[in-house]
Amino acid sequence: MEAAYGAPREPGGKPPLAQGRWEREWRRAQRLHPSGQYAFPKRGTGRRLVQLTQSLIAGIRSGDNPSEALLLMLDLTLRRDPRIKKAKKVRETIESRLDLWEQGEKGRETLLQEATKISRRAHSSSRRGESESRSKREELEKAAGLPEMRKFRNFIQAGEMRRGTRILTGREKGGVLDGEDTFTKRGQTYQVAETLKAKHPPAKTPQAAALEAMPREGLPTLTPLLITKEDIAAVARHLQGSARPSGFDSTQLRTAVLSLGRESRELREELANLATEMGRRVFEWDQVKALMACRLVALDKCPGVCPVGIGEAIRRLLGKAVMKETREELQEACGANQLCSGLMGGLEGGIHAVREL
Repeated sequence: MEAAYGAPREPGGKPPLAQGRWEREWRRAQRLHPSGQYAFPKRGTGRRLVQLTQSLIAGIRSGDNPSEALLLMLDLTLRRDPRIKKAKKVRETIESRLDLWEQGEKGRETLLQEATKISRRAHSSSRRGESESRSKREELEKAAGLPEMRKFRNFIQAGEMRRGTRILTGREKGGVLDGEDTFTKRGQTYQVAETLKAKHPPAKTPQAAALEAMPREGLPTLTPLLITKEDIAAVARHLQGSARPSGFDSTQLRTAVLSLGRESRELREELANLATEMGRRVFEWDQVKALMACRLVALDKCPGVCPVGIGEAIRRLLGKAVMKETREELQEACGANQLCSGLMGGLEGGIHAVREL
């Protein structure tokens, strides 16, 4: 068990660990109403933020700090204040937040209080947005096609050409559904919440018999894995995806990893070291718990609904870097059981077609 899974089997299960200071602060930030984040800053402010990011990633690898510290820092320093929009003022705001972060626990408490106030303002603003006058204005803008043009401009500026052109040509389908929404499939109407409950039966404690037996010839040899900063750069250039629990998305990560000179090179090196080490040994769960967290959403499959967990951008970057180096072994191990391991898309389409028949 320890060789295969990284920990001995505990018949009664381990008692839950008491929440540490970092986890309490991280969970406190996750409960706040989302208000968006600023674009990753450039110049001196951006380099300073990259250096702090690098040091916290190094702390995850060495055990000096858990992943909650990294994601909490990115959340609190980049959280958008609707009242602050000018570039100079935004840069000064991020600088002051970095100063507070470096003050330690007292400074983080100040940042959490500020984030709480911003969250309340964002929540009250969204509730006021339901007024009749705003609804009429939105209807007029929608008739003129303004929302699509705004989305197109934002995606193009962020470098997401495919999503931008899909919106402009009317090929963007689906979206996120709410629990109270309904959808129609094969002539029947379903509620999203009830469908998701049916897809997630009650959890059960796994028994030893449910685990695969040790092969007679023993476990296969673990091949040494080496991820380089060039691998991180190659993956980062094509990284896409929306925001996850911390609010830090792939566009911000791409800027941090590729656009800030020497600091970005050092960050790529640190990310490569973390990916290499995570591929060679089992990290304590408390060290990487926040890094593995997901934002759960219900996607409209037109028709149908699919539960999806959107992982942290840094986690996706590390995972894709590992898969880039282990592509052939990954496809061989997963086979047809996991089609997301890199098998050609034609195979997946054929399987879906047979299921429809």
